[in-house]
Amino acid sequence: MIAEGLYWLLDDGRDITASDVGYWRAALERRRCFLIEVRHRVLHGRIPAGKRRRMLAALDAAERARGALRADDCAAYVRAWRRDLERWAERLERRSAGAAPRPAIVGVEAATGGRRRTFRRARALGHRNVRHRPAVRLAQAAGTLSRKP
Repeated sequence: MIAEGLYWLLDDGRDITASDVGYWRAALERRRCFLIEVRHRVLHGRIPAGKRRRMLAALDAAERARGALRADDCAAYVRAWRRDLERWAERLERRSAGAAPRPAIVGVEAATGGRRRTFRRARALGHRNVRHRPAVRLAQAAGTLSRKP
């Protein structure tokens, strides 16, 4: 529900910071209405009985999960997530500020479909300051980017 709610927010052209308790109340209600609409279609559509039972069971589970969420919990979760991102960015910034420079950083395999690509090559292709991009620093911290001394 959190991901769906955030995508709705971004699709509406708003920033994640707009995901306050009021927004989450509306998002949870929108989800409830969606589930009611789908249930109506399943009940009145031409669907074999066995498949209809499975679909209704899945809709019941989705509604129970939605009903267990509270708007203030969703808002608190997003606030905590954003705080964590800020803390990690600060931590990585402090770490990189005190680290000795490395001659080369190699291999963004996840971003290049398994092909190893060096930052020297990226720079040769016209990409500037590749090493200092936040996504690269996060990839290094997560261990998905290897360093070669």
